[in-house]
Amino acid sequence: MAVAHPGQSSLVHSLATLLRNNGDMVLDGSSTLTLPACSLQQLTRLFEQHLLSRSQQHGFLALPSHPADTSSLLQLQFLFDVLQKTISLKIHTSISVVIFQELLSLCGGDLSSALPWLELHTLNFSYNSILCLDQSLGLLNVLKSLDLSHNKIQDCEEFLKPLTELEHLNLGYNCLQRAPVLSPSSRAKLHTLVLRNNQLETINGVEQLSSLQHLDLAYNLLLEHSQLAPLSLLHCLCTVRRHSPEMGFSSSLCLLEALRVGSVQDKL
Repeated sequence: MAVAHPGQSSLVHSLATLLRNNGDMVLDGSSTLTLPACSLQQLTRLFEQHLLSRSQQHGFLALPSHPADTSSLLQLQFLFDVLQKTISLKIHTSISVVIFQELLSLCGGDLSSALPWLELHTLNFSYNSILCLDQSLGLLNVLKSLDLSHNKIQDCEEFLKPLTELEHLNLGYNCLQRAPVLSPSSRAKLHTLVLRNNQLETINGVEQLSSLQHLDLAYNLLLEHSQLAPLSLLHCLCTVRRHSPEMGFSSSLCLLEALRVGSVQDKL
C-alpha cells in the first residue's frame, strides 16, 4: 500500500514535512495553504486509492484503519486529516474551465475521491485562465471569501448563488459586463465587493447588497452619475473606489453627499 510512484512519493513527503512544521498556521487560518492544481489532483487520487472506499463515502470521513506498514502511508493519512481541516486554500496554475470544474468537484462532493473541505472559508483562484464558472461552486457552501480576480470571466450567471456565507468577493480584472448575482443570504452578508477593471456599464443589482461596506468599481465603463444610482440604497456603504476622469473631483464630492458614503476615492 506504499505510495510507489517517485513523483507522488516526493509530493507526499515534502508536503507532509511542510505541514508538520507549519500546519498549525494553516489550521488556525493565519496562513493560506497554496497548492498547484496538479498536486491537489494527485493527492485526491492517492486518498481515493489508499484511504477511501468508493462505496462508503458520504460526507465527512474518518480515517480508515490501516497497518502502519510504510512511512508514506502514515504521511498520506496525516495529509488527509490536515486538508479536511484547511481553512484557507489557494490553487495556482493556468487552468481551463474543465479542470476548474474537476478541481472543485474533488474539493467538495460528487467524485469518488472528493475531499470534504468542511472548514474551507477562503479560496483563491486568482491569476488563472478561468473563462466561466459552473455548478461546482455549490460544493463550497461554507465559503466566506472568494478571489476570482485576474481571470477571463465574462459572466458569473447564477453559479455564485449556492454560496450562502460570502462576506468578501473579488472579481476584479475580468471581463464582466454586469454585477454578480448572489443568494439572498450572501446579499445580506457581503461586506466587500471588488469589481475593478471589468467592462461594467451598469451596476444594477448591487443595491440588493444590504450589508455592503466597501465597493471597488475603478476602471469600468461607468461614466455618468445615473449609472451609480443604485448606490443610494446602500446605507452601510463606507468606501467607493472608482476612476472616471469625465466625472471630475467636484462631481465626486456631490456624489459623496448624495449617497451619504464615507469615502469616494477617484484614483485608487
